[in-house]
Amino acid sequence: EIDEKFKKHLETLGYFIREVEGDGNCLFRSVSEQMEGTEKNYQKYRDICIEYIKDHKDTFAPFIEDDEPIDKYIERMSENREWGGNLEIYALSMALEANFYIYIHEHPMYIVKNFPFSMAYPMLSLTYVFGMLAAIVFFHESVPLTRWAGVALIMAGCL
Repeated sequence: EIDEKFKKHLETLGYFIREVEGDGNCLFRSVSEQMEGTEKNYQKYRDICIEYIKDHKDTFAPFIEDDEPIDKYIERMSENREWGGNLEIYALSMALEANFYIYIHEHPMYIVKNFPFSMAYPMLSLTYVFGMLAAIVFFHESVPLTRWAGVALIMAGCL
């Protein structure tokens, strides 16, 4: 049974709850529902997830719990009805180049954002520029000439 207060909160945001079968494939069913309007293609999203993890083992291996070897983890996660979690949400976000907004009853909203490198790099660069300006204006720090050269290159790249 869905908590009415939570349901009303989501409605104020323009969202509603769609229930999916809770069979261990629910994460993949939910993604299928959001991407295609049906939960029936859940296996496709499990496969996309597993392929992404296989292709990026070095990224995921340090986060596998209980010292489970990455290949064993991939084998287990490939099984039907194996529950997906945070690693799978991240892998799907990256593989699908999609942002996920996750609402959980009595918890804050979680956002899994995926920025293409072409967007992330300029954003990081501009953050560097703003950091340099803050160092001067707010913290009265002296900034070496080499860092000003870096700022000039960043700004030239933004034009």
